[in-house]
Amino acid sequence: MLVAGTVSAQNGTLVCPYQTKLVLVAGSGEATVVQGKGDVAVRAGTYRIRSGELQAAANGKTWRFMFQGGGQLQIAAGGRVNCPVGPKLNLKAVVVEVGTDMITIGLVITGRAGEKYVDVKVNGGDPPDAAWKIVTGTGAVKAQGSYHYG
Repeated sequence: MLVAGTVSAQNGTLVCPYQTKLVLVAGSGEATVVQGKGDVAVRAGTYRIRSGELQAAANGKTWRFMFQGGGQLQIAAGGRVNCPVGPKLNLKAVVVEVGTDMITIGLVITGRAGEKYVDVKVNGGDPPDAAWKIVTGTGAVKAQGSYHYG
């Protein structure tokens, strides 16, 4: 395990704008956990991002986003790389018809590196319900409700 901030000629720097925790897997299969905010020292190499967490504060609340995947990360000795995961987040609604008059709507959240967000916490608990509307092209509201995360 590499401790964030350890300086070595064999390290590069991962620039993390948020408090970040990444589980990186090298070609040998060895897992490395790196965490920190700002400049984080990482052993030079090519890694697959297995999972991680991002944490940020906004409007007096602490948001924590847990994710799986995220593609490849290459760190050169002495080099600097911006953290590839995180915003801009994309939301995709997945709609499944489960009966003649019933559907389920699920949200899939992905980040810029293709990571899939699997959980969101606000101040350690579930986020508040999100409101949704189904609107026609003319602006008429056909249905509305709320979405509970989790």
